Parts: sequence; C-alpha cells; structure tokens
Amino acid sequence: MRDGDLEVIRDLAALRQRPNLHGNFIRYFAMEEDRDFIYVITEWCICSVEDLHGNGCNEGTNWIGEEIFVEKIKKSLGPKQILWQATKGLEYLHHLKYVHRNLKPSNFLIAKISDMDQPDEYKVKLSDFSYSKKPKESPKDTGQLGSNGWIAPISETGTIKAPEDYVADDVFVLGSFFHYVLTNGLHPFGI
Repeated sequence: MRDGDLEVIRDLAALRQRPNLHGNFIRYFAMEEDRDFIYVITEWCICSVEDLHGNGCNEGTNWIGEEIFVEKIKKSLGPKQILWQATKGLEYLHHLKYVHRNLKPSNFLIAKISDMDQPDEYKVKLSDFSYSKKPKESPKDTGQLGSNGWIAPISETGTIKAPEDYVADDVFVLGSFFHYVLTNGLHPFGI
C-alpha cells in the first residue's frame, strides 16, 4: 500500500456516507482490500468521453464488448453539456478541498440515467481518484502526477507549491480536455 492510501480509503468511505453526493461525481458503493490491492465498487458507467471520440472504442463497443450507442449519447450530451458536467464534477471535488491530479478523457465517464421517463439521457461522471489528495504546503508535497499528455506544466524543480497551484494544475488540464471535446478528440498539443 502506498503512503497516503489509508487516507484515500477513509475519504472514499466518507463519500459513500454522503446522502447528496454531486450528480457528476461517480458513486462509490463498497471497498475491499487484500495485501496487494484495494477493490472499489462504483456505479456502472457505459463508456468514457475518450470512448465517445473513438480513442478507446472498437467500432462502437466499450471495454467489455457492450455496444455503445455513440450517436444517442452525443445527442443527449453535446459538447457543451459534456464540458459543463465535467466542470461541475471537478468543481465539487475542489469544493471538498481535493485536487484530482490525473484528469484525462478516460477519467470522465458516461453513465446512463436509469429513469423510464428519460430512456436516452446520459450524464458525465468524474472518476479515478487514486491520485487525488488534499494539497498542503510542504517540501514533500511538490509532485504533480497525471498521465502522459495530460499534465499541467510543472514549475521549477524543488519549488514548493501552494495549495491553489494544485487547483490551477487541474484547471489547466481541464482546459486541455475542453479542446479535446470541442475538436472531437484532438489533443491540444498534438500528442
């Protein structure tokens, strides 16, 4: 178990207890752990925003081979709605005083709203909080994490970041995500 995993586990457990969890934030139902892994059970999501743009789909299927009705999802969630809902999910995380530190199109998931009155309605859910943390000002707290191509420009080596700088890093990557969605899957820096 990495340092800090216990804190993340406690925080995820606390999130399960929240009765009015934000609608654009993935819901957690249970956690189990063994000596090698932490298993987290979340609500079911159909695909990711990355899948919608063909960068993870195999001819309209998700990662387990279920058919994804891309056109129905895109009709329900146009670019403006995807961006609005993604931003609201991140805003909620920041409201909880956490930064994500691993934003990318595959971590914005698409869930179908299970309501008989809205058969083709979908919602964007922020997910994958394995690198999330509460930022603190300390010499040990300078690392920015993320995935290749989805990391904010890093300040000088050895520079201690203020907590608001971590939020700025998330916002920078969110801007890159905006470009990705508005250009139908093109990375802003050609990666």
